[in-house]
Amino acid sequence: KIKKTIINNDIINNKSKQITKHQKIASFLIKLIDDNKKNIKSVAHIGARVDTLSAHFSKIYPEINFHSIDLQPNMEEINAPLGIVENWKLHNGYALEEFQSNTINADMVIMISTSPKFNHIEFDNYIKAFKKNGVKFIIFYEPWWAFPLSINNFWLKLPENISKQISPLAGMTADFTHNYIAKLNDNGYVPVISEIRNSKGQKNFHELFILAVDKKLEDK
Repeated sequence: KIKKTIINNDIINNKSKQITKHQKIASFLIKLIDDNKKNIKSVAHIGARVDTLSAHFSKIYPEINFHSIDLQPNMEEINAPLGIVENWKLHNGYALEEFQSNTINADMVIMISTSPKFNHIEFDNYIKAFKKNGVKFIIFYEPWWAFPLSINNFWLKLPENISKQISPLAGMTADFTHNYIAKLNDNGYVPVISEIRNSKGQKNFHELFILAVDKKLEDK
């Protein structure tokens, strides 16, 4: 897993070597952080597991605190090969409870292949908790499946066309599909980027990339 998602300068600067979502998002994150340094002092990666992203970025930005959060009981063991960095902390626990209790405070939250595992109510609670916690930037980089109309006919819906009342299941992995746009807007976030990206060699499986910013920050 570490070898598959490893991040270094060679991979960041060479698009052809960027295979996983962790690697694809790295150069985007550098620009985002550099452009918003005064507003980003802490970053939380939810569903981090083996967190090559935080391991690399905590070394680039020693002034920013990085938090890796996952239910994985052996977080320290599986991340040990990535080294110990003073401003990078590992948390074994339920991220929603950590944010609701303000145990962890973050200016930016990152989810990679994570939020589709939340049901409708749980996802709604996460966005509310982020807002209350003071999260300014939210990044979703998630799987996005087309919906079957028949055996050979599929419909690729935009997130904003999903129901606000339910999060229907989709895809071979039975992921929950959320109306990210409505949920973010309802809680004071502006989706400044929302893209469905093709996944190489896949017809009905895509990647959803969203960057949302606190409306108060966006209005300045």
